[in-house]
Amino acid sequence: MKPSRLCGKACNIRIDRFLHFLRVQIAGRPCKYVTPLQGLSTYQIDTVVFETGCSSIDCNSDEKIEDSVSAAKKADAVILVMGLDQALERETFDRSSLKLPGKQELLVSSVANVSNGPVVLVLMCGGPLDISWAKNDSRIQSILWMGYSGQAGGLALAQIIFGDRNPGALITISVRLTTEAQNESFGRLPVTWYPESITDWPMTNMNMRPDPDSGYPGRTHRFYNGPTVYEFGYGMSYSKSTTTEVTAPTNFKAPALFQQACYHKRLTTEHIDSFGCLASDLDACMEANLPMTITVKNGGPTAITEVVLVYHVPPRAGEGGTQLKELIAFERTEVQPFSSKNIDLKINLCYHTSTVKPDGTRSLQLGIHKVVVSPGSGTCAEHSFSVQ
Repeated sequence: MKPSRLCGKACNIRIDRFLHFLRVQIAGRPCKYVTPLQGLSTYQIDTVVFETGCSSIDCNSDEKIEDSVSAAKKADAVILVMGLDQALERETFDRSSLKLPGKQELLVSSVANVSNGPVVLVLMCGGPLDISWAKNDSRIQSILWMGYSGQAGGLALAQIIFGDRNPGALITISVRLTTEAQNESFGRLPVTWYPESITDWPMTNMNMRPDPDSGYPGRTHRFYNGPTVYEFGYGMSYSKSTTTEVTAPTNFKAPALFQQACYHKRLTTEHIDSFGCLASDLDACMEANLPMTITVKNGGPTAITEVVLVYHVPPRAGEGGTQLKELIAFERTEVQPFSSKNIDLKINLCYHTSTVKPDGTRSLQLGIHKVVVSPGSGTCAEHSFSVQ
């Protein structure tokens, strides 16, 4: 077997330098730290070779790229560890760009261009990056967002790459796979990964809703209407045989507007008697529930862990300041091979599916609502219901 080649600034450097370039987001220094190279070296690989790729995290010079390219030509597989550190992003210090710094993109593309085997791109950063170029590069088989890991981060990375560990909660990791694999669920992205073009708008613009006159696309998964690198909640699985189905009622009568107002006032104050609200007014909303059963099916030979995300799409979504969609529930479940599992949820119509009006009050819109159950990637399951 030929050597496996690892290129990047973070693979195997002393703990003090590692914390300088890719700092762990914890207080103090851990007594022990497992780097990515150390983690990968725990597996039975004939030869693991490390190339620096860049002399610093800003990667302002391409002088070491040729060494990485030469090494990649001889390797069975390449793992590229790229990213940022707290010199480039931290509290009180915002980035002005969503791109990888310096020559990192050139390093990745140059190595991927000559590699003979799988190429895995690992990203160590606290926030999103515009890696559209890597996402659309067929030579890069896998992309993992590692974040800033804990003291055993290198071991966790190796276990994920070799399929021994399968994160299945709402965690900061996303995997894109184009090759055959045999294990189960990975986690979901907890933020929207925007393209570099979002930086054209200053962060001092705190408007969540888009502005069609200026072309401002809005922010967050609720309102943003522009292109994305990866959507909020995106995540992939080693298993492609998971499906979801939604079963729920289809018709509801909305509580009176006064009853809805009483319910929402009760959420913000203990004293609602002065508004003329009665207990029966509160009950009208508290009893307006949408019972829902979500069936998760696993048609593969390996147990999976699935995080089901449930979104609400209101009538006239995106019109007049109404949100496009909103995450209203999520549930983690494990499903054994060649079996299915039901998840029972209860969605309160007044609490989960109301929208904010221009005057700041909330109410339940009449019309056709939709619940969308996302498996992270692929086709979503949908259920429509009418509120009259």
